[in-house]
Amino acid sequence: LLLQPLVEPCGTYPCKADHAGSEVIALVVTEFVMMMIKPFLKLAVVYLRHRVKHLLGVKGDFLWPEFQIQDDAVNVVYFSALLWMSLSTVPYMALIGPLLMYIHFKWLKLSLKYLTRRPFVTETTSLLVTLQRISCFNFVVLGFLVMAQIMLIVPYEPNCGPVNGFQAAGQMVWQLDIPLKAVWSDFFAWTLQNRGSIVAVMLMAMLVLWMLHQVSLRTNRSVVEQMSGVANRQVASLSRELWRMERRNDLLKRRLEWLEGKATDE
Repeated sequence: LLLQPLVEPCGTYPCKADHAGSEVIALVVTEFVMMMIKPFLKLAVVYLRHRVKHLLGVKGDFLWPEFQIQDDAVNVVYFSALLWMSLSTVPYMALIGPLLMYIHFKWLKLSLKYLTRRPFVTETTSLLVTLQRISCFNFVVLGFLVMAQIMLIVPYEPNCGPVNGFQAAGQMVWQLDIPLKAVWSDFFAWTLQNRGSIVAVMLMAMLVLWMLHQVSLRTNRSVVEQMSGVANRQVASLSRELWRMERRNDLLKRRLEWLEGKATDE
């Protein structure tokens, strides 16, 4: 959308960023509407299945659709990623986005209470791990998108604002009048001059963190192995005690049978 837009000097989108922003807003609105009507679609499908079974003579009570935590969680993460992506071309989404998320949260609460039945969740840990992985992937994609917008040169028309359309955004930032510009400029120049030392320090810090992680992992494994050994010994002891109790129970049964037989003979 940014590199090959449908731009006309006197048309609807005189600027490439405006066209890209409108397309992103359309995607956000479409996704928001689909998330809002999704409970009604599920309810309609379940009701139609129930009516078809009733017409075929299959008896049974109507079951409300189950609230799918996995699907709704993934939809929320995807929608939040769309909101983050839209900030570069539509800055005022920073104010509208939280409002949309709040409305969607309230709508999920109402749908869970009135339009669906509560799910039976057994694997909450795996669900949380999956959501964390999806969130990390979204932030990686957002990071690459921001880096691309900073490094790539996207020609802009003169009527798009006081920007130089033939420079990258990262270069053009230093030409703007921003607070603490001299401090940031000196810091950036110092970073470029000492980039080798900075990279070495970062690699050393990463190595130290990796070593600490490995030590912690080995310690946790040794603790788990010790606890597993203790638990196995306790299980073996309980098994032997159970075997003794069963043997004693058999002896008591035989003695009871012998006493009953003796009493019958007398």
